[in-house]
Amino acid sequence: MLNSLKKTIMFSTVFFAALFVFACVPPTYTPTENFNIETCLGDPECTQTLTVAHRGTGSLSYYGPENTLAAYEIAWKMGADSVEIDVRSTKDGELVIIHDETVNRTTYGKGNVSDLTLAEIKALKIRSVNKAMSDQQIPTLREVMAFMKGKTMVYVDIKTPDIAQIVEIIQEEDMIDSAYLLVGCIAEGYAARSQNAYISLLAAVKTQGEAQEFIDALSPIVMFEMLYEDVKPEVSDFIHSKGIKIHMDALGEFDVMGKYGFKLMLDRGVDSIQSDRIDILVPYLRAL
Repeated sequence: MLNSLKKTIMFSTVFFAALFVFACVPPTYTPTENFNIETCLGDPECTQTLTVAHRGTGSLSYYGPENTLAAYEIAWKMGADSVEIDVRSTKDGELVIIHDETVNRTTYGKGNVSDLTLAEIKALKIRSVNKAMSDQQIPTLREVMAFMKGKTMVYVDIKTPDIAQIVEIIQEEDMIDSAYLLVGCIAEGYAARSQNAYISLLAAVKTQGEAQEFIDALSPIVMFEMLYEDVKPEVSDFIHSKGIKIHMDALGEFDVMGKYGFKLMLDRGVDSIQSDRIDILVPYLRAL
């Protein structure tokens, strides 16, 4: 009896350990062809709903550590149309990809990003939740742009005031046709366009009036980011009549609802969805 119990426990342990490892192996699909903005994002006639991989493979870092080259490569192989990156400045003025103000949560180190030099940032390791993957390194903006060229579009979430520097690097890495910047106000849009008149903008708005202000000041706008509750039929019709797409974040409750949550967003006329669960979102949209 005791031996039988030991065998059962051993089998269960091995089974669940294997299940965890294999569960962390990301599904793969045919990579997207939407690495150039004009292919779909900038084309009003394109009806495909685009998938945006939040921080690469999501804030839970289930498949790979967030905001790392490893996570972006996985997102590309999982069929994401775009990867979202968070840009911050180091003490010595270099641009790196990390979401938080500090390195405390994602790395083995401590301190504010703005108080650390690039060399100190590069010496840190990012924890990997997925034990099948080794710890990673915080990449620079330049490294990400060079790595993603020809793979996917890049959604740039700006966490630093150095907008012109961001655009300069995007330009130098020949990614002007593949990167787009999230701007929360017209002044940020001006700062980006002053560096390069052709940089694509994703403007965060709540109302039709705010959308019109962005159009008047910074046209062309490729996309407006809106909350689910703000995308009323008349607002959606207005934005689409201007040849502009609508982006929404599924992060949180919509991701938890999965396919049902994504359908609710599609029913509001969304053209682009950012998600932590592209392993669910990509096959769902492709099946449609």
